[in-house]
Amino acid sequence: MTMKNPGFAAGGRAHPEIRPGDKWKDRQGKTVIIESYQSSMVTYCREGYSSPCFCTPERMAREFTFLSSAPLPGGKDIERVMQVTGTERIRVIREIIRERGGKK
Repeated sequence: MTMKNPGFAAGGRAHPEIRPGDKWKDRQGKTVIIESYQSSMVTYCREGYSSPCFCTPERMAREFTFLSSAPLPGGKDIERVMQVTGTERIRVIREIIRERGGKK
Protein backbone atom coordinates (compact mmCIF):
# COMPACT_ATOMS: atom_id res chain seq x y z
CA MET A 1 0.00 0.00 0.00
CA THR A 2 1.40 3.41 -0.92
CA MET A 3 0.78 6.60 1.00
CA LYS A 4 -0.46 9.64 -0.82
CA ASN A 5 1.37 12.88 -0.22
CA PRO A 6 -1.24 15.32 1.10
CA GLY A 7 0.86 18.34 0.11
CA PHE A 8 1.88 19.31 3.62
CA ALA A 9 5.54 18.82 2.76
CA ALA A 10 5.62 21.98 0.64
CA GLY A 11 6.44 25.15 2.54
CA GLY A 12 6.74 28.86 2.05
CA ARG A 13 4.51 31.44 0.49
CA ALA A 14 2.96 30.81 -2.90
CA HIS A 15 3.31 34.46 -3.92
CA PRO A 16 5.84 37.11 -2.94
CA GLU A 17 4.89 39.44 -0.12
CA ILE A 18 3.48 42.75 -1.37
CA ARG A 19 5.33 45.70 0.19
CA PRO A 20 5.47 49.44 -0.58
CA GLY A 21 8.29 50.23 -2.99
CA ASP A 22 8.25 46.82 -4.70
CA LYS A 23 8.31 46.71 -8.50
CA TRP A 24 5.90 44.50 -10.45
CA LYS A 25 5.24 44.08 -14.18
CA ASP A 26 1.79 43.98 -15.81
CA ARG A 27 0.74 41.85 -18.79
CA GLN A 28 1.86 44.51 -21.30
CA GLY A 29 5.33 44.57 -19.73
CA LYS A 30 4.98 48.00 -18.08
CA THR A 31 6.44 48.51 -14.63
CA VAL A 32 4.25 49.40 -11.65
CA ILE A 33 5.50 50.47 -8.21
CA ILE A 34 3.52 49.65 -5.06
CA GLU A 35 2.62 52.78 -3.06
CA SER A 36 0.65 51.19 -0.21
CA TYR A 37 -0.72 47.82 0.82
CA GLN A 38 -3.68 46.93 3.02
CA SER A 39 -5.31 43.55 3.49
CA SER A 40 -8.07 44.41 1.01
CA MET A 41 -6.45 46.91 -1.39
CA VAL A 42 -3.15 47.57 -3.12
CA THR A 43 -2.38 51.09 -4.37
CA TYR A 44 0.19 51.28 -7.17
CA CYS A 45 1.48 53.78 -9.69
CA ARG A 46 1.79 52.84 -13.35
CA GLU A 47 4.58 54.10 -15.55
CA GLY A 48 3.32 57.22 -17.35
CA TYR A 49 0.11 57.63 -15.26
CA SER A 50 -0.45 60.74 -13.15
CA SER A 51 -2.91 59.21 -10.66
CA PRO A 52 -2.63 56.01 -8.59
CA CYS A 53 -4.40 52.75 -9.48
CA PHE A 54 -6.08 50.27 -7.12
CA CYS A 55 -6.66 46.52 -7.06
CA THR A 56 -7.06 43.65 -4.63
CA PRO A 57 -4.00 41.68 -3.46
CA GLU A 58 -5.42 38.55 -5.13
CA ARG A 59 -5.61 40.34 -8.49
CA MET A 60 -2.09 41.73 -8.01
CA ALA A 61 -0.68 38.22 -7.48
CA ARG A 62 -2.72 36.78 -10.36
CA GLU A 63 -2.24 39.41 -13.10
CA PHE A 64 1.16 40.93 -12.28
CA THR A 65 4.68 39.49 -12.20
CA PHE A 66 7.03 40.30 -9.33
CA LEU A 67 10.24 42.03 -10.47
CA SER A 68 12.20 43.31 -7.46
CA SER A 69 11.68 44.13 -3.82
CA ALA A 70 12.18 47.44 -2.10
CA PRO A 71 15.33 47.81 -0.02
CA LEU A 72 14.77 46.77 3.57
CA PRO A 73 14.69 49.60 6.10
CA GLY A 74 17.74 49.80 8.32
CA GLY A 75 20.06 48.13 5.82
CA LYS A 76 22.94 50.30 6.96
CA ASP A 77 23.01 48.68 10.41
CA ILE A 78 23.47 45.21 8.97
CA GLU A 79 26.28 46.53 6.77
CA ARG A 80 28.05 47.84 9.89
CA VAL A 81 27.69 44.48 11.61
CA MET A 82 28.88 42.44 8.63
CA GLN A 83 32.07 44.51 8.20
CA VAL A 84 33.54 43.25 11.48
CA THR A 85 34.06 39.79 13.01
CA GLY A 86 34.33 38.16 16.42
CA THR A 87 33.93 40.15 19.61
CA GLU A 88 34.06 43.38 17.60
CA ARG A 89 30.70 42.39 16.10
CA ILE A 90 29.13 42.26 19.58
CA ARG A 91 30.45 45.77 20.32
CA VAL A 92 28.93 47.12 17.08
CA ILE A 93 25.55 45.51 17.85
CA ARG A 94 25.56 47.09 21.31
CA GLU A 95 26.33 50.51 19.77
CA ILE A 96 23.41 50.12 17.35
CA ILE A 97 21.07 49.21 20.23
CA ARG A 98 22.27 52.24 22.22
CA GLU A 99 21.79 54.54 19.21
CA ARG A 100 18.25 53.35 18.66
CA GLY A 101 17.34 53.62 22.34
CA GLY A 102 13.68 52.80 22.84
CA LYS A 103 12.74 53.07 19.14
CA LYS A 104 10.86 50.17 17.65
